[in-house]
Amino acid sequence: MMHDKPEPIGKHLTDLRAMLIRMLVVVALAAGSAFAFAPALFRLLQRPYLRILESAGRERASVFLQTLEPSETFKISFTVALILGSAVVLPYLLYELWRFIRTGLFPKERRFALPIVVSGTLLFFGGALFAYFMVVPLVLAFFWDYSLRLGVTPAWSISQYIDFVLGLLVAFGLSFELPVVASILAAAGIVSAQMMRKIRGYAIFAICLVSALLTPSDVASMLLMAIPLVALYEISILIATVIGRKQQMAVDTHRTQDGEIAP
Repeated sequence: MMHDKPEPIGKHLTDLRAMLIRMLVVVALAAGSAFAFAPALFRLLQRPYLRILESAGRERASVFLQTLEPSETFKISFTVALILGSAVVLPYLLYELWRFIRTGLFPKERRFALPIVVSGTLLFFGGALFAYFMVVPLVLAFFWDYSLRLGVTPAWSISQYIDFVLGLLVAFGLSFELPVVASILAAAGIVSAQMMRKIRGYAIFAICLVSALLTPSDVASMLLMAIPLVALYEISILIATVIGRKQQMAVDTHRTQDGEIAP
């Protein structure tokens, strides 16, 4: 049998709702547990800012990140805990997504579950670490120096700073998931390597445009983001090619077993 027996659309919607509820519950529990580590993560996220102060020879106490309302840091702690909790349970979230789509795949294709979960987790954290060590320092230094050149002393609030840094970390983490998304879509038959090659030019233009919007206006910073994403897009094409060949081989094998002549 090539696939599991087709199920009615109502069953798929029920399964989708159940999957989303499980994912939300797990994320909520993880975020609640991660709240205890929010202070440590706060200090970690502030390190790029403190390095800027050190390189500028400024006293930390004179330009430290500010809070503009009494409950601001407490609210941000929930945001930080939610991001951290979601990152910790990312393998489970990817596994749930794979379970939902695997019923429409060949049995041999389901063995990709573990590689997808592992690679998806590693790519997300790889993208976040790349942003933390490479992109965030460049972007912060650019805006810091730009303000000083205009005669304005930077005095950032803790809320705006944390939101800005977390936004970059999550954006890079998710963008580095491109090969995993391509693998899932290719396995589900939604996209193909041929389709991705056909729109390669548009994809590269979109990557460069997003990179220009998310980074300072210098070419080096834009390339720092665009080059890895273009490389990941090419890797995605290779992955989609391999999956497409395996799917075709599986189809040919089943046709042969059923007594048909494989093309």
